[in-house]
Amino acid sequence: MQPNQQDPSQQNLPPAEPYNVPDYLHLDPISGQPHKSKKKLKLIALLILATLILAGAGVGAFVWSMGTPERRFYQALDNLMQTSYVNRQLNVKVNNASLISVGADSDFSTAIPKSKINYHYTKPSAEGSGSTGQSEFEGDIIALSDQEFTARLTQAPAGSLPKNAQLDKWYKVSAPTSTTTTNSATVYDRLKLRGTLNTSYGLVVVGNINSDSRRQVLESIKSNNIYTIQESHSETLDGKQATVYSVGIDYQKLTDLNDKIATLLNINKSNLIYSKNDKITFWIDDTTNQLVKLKQETKQSNTQQTVAEETFSYPAKLTITAPETATPLL
Repeated sequence: MQPNQQDPSQQNLPPAEPYNVPDYLHLDPISGQPHKSKKKLKLIALLILATLILAGAGVGAFVWSMGTPERRFYQALDNLMQTSYVNRQLNVKVNNASLISVGADSDFSTAIPKSKINYHYTKPSAEGSGSTGQSEFEGDIIALSDQEFTARLTQAPAGSLPKNAQLDKWYKVSAPTSTTTTNSATVYDRLKLRGTLNTSYGLVVVGNINSDSRRQVLESIKSNNIYTIQESHSETLDGKQATVYSVGIDYQKLTDLNDKIATLLNINKSNLIYSKNDKITFWIDDTTNQLVKLKQETKQSNTQQTVAEETFSYPAKLTITAPETATPLL
């Protein structure tokens, strides 16, 4: 019979004693359970922890940067350059008194933009003229080309219409030429709305621009620091969450950019003039990342301030045509 053997793991053995290594080997005694240095273990743990922290921070920074206000601002500018149809409502006030009210539908789906513009203009009496009254102008403009537009005046002071012209009648009006000093275009588009609304350039670039031109424009905007975000915060606008940006603009570089856009799109160069005292605010919808409001404040003097507010919406489709009843303005 074999003697009963006890499982070594169940034996009550005394702790292992260090094995006495012969002196001539010059080695330390070996204990029964080899162990690692506590300092080394701590160092390894710290290295692992640091790696995890850095990795997490890197991922977090990447995710955060994907949604930074600056990135979303430039994305909104890019979205604006991929716009086929836009409706804009513009209101201009001087010292809180209404000066200009404009509604414009613009079609940028083709190379030549089209716009239907309705406006109301309250012209203040000239200082020192002795007149206390105001001149009221109201009308419509339909711009289908650079050479000609269709327009009518529904309200105008007596004597302000061209000879033989009538109120509330549509006319085909020739655009002014380089040799023209004054003509009917001045009367029917005295605010030069075609040049500010029926075009891709301005304070912001709007239109259905091809990807290569769009990339060049966006690169110019960024590399030249045309827009500088000074502050941003969240706000509810018409029941929707938006990010509000206070923006500084380099107007000389913006003018240069407008000239570049004219070359890229093969259109007439801009004749827009900006005030260096302008304060600009953008509202960008958090859901669609589209520009929905633009505010421009200009302080002409200590006693006069002009505020222009423009809202943007983006219809799925617009059809803009001129009335068939329009006649040439002779």
